[in-house]
Amino acid sequence: MDYEYILNNCLDEREFRNFVGTILTKNGFTSLEFDDVRLSDKLKNNNNDIIVYNKKDKYTIQTYLNKTITTKEVEETIKDMEKEKVKFGIIITNTDVDSDLKDDAKSNNIEIWDKNKLLSLTKKY
Repeated sequence: MDYEYILNNCLDEREFRNFVGTILTKNGFTSLEFDDVRLSDKLKNNNNDIIVYNKKDKYTIQTYLNKTITTKEVEETIKDMEKEKVKFGIIITNTDVDSDLKDDAKSNNIEIWDKNKLLSLTKKY
């Protein structure tokens, strides 16, 4: 299966979120020892697309399809982290992300997974 084609041509945000959820469930968090991956409904959960748990932590994840990630998305993730009372956040996108923005996000306990990170995960899947 050509995952790069899928990442570049997902039909809508819900399909992209479900695709990411499948990758995370199958292999993305195995090394991080996550026990539970839950896709959430944006209408009920603001911008939280995915919530993941392990034995000691809870993460909030936001997915963005074909969107340039800026400080605005990092700030939204920080707000979601506060709302959900979590220490860590992840932004996942199918686009490329500036390394300076990744570093700034990391200082707020947020990881940004861009297209390259997703493709590396799909190669293991």
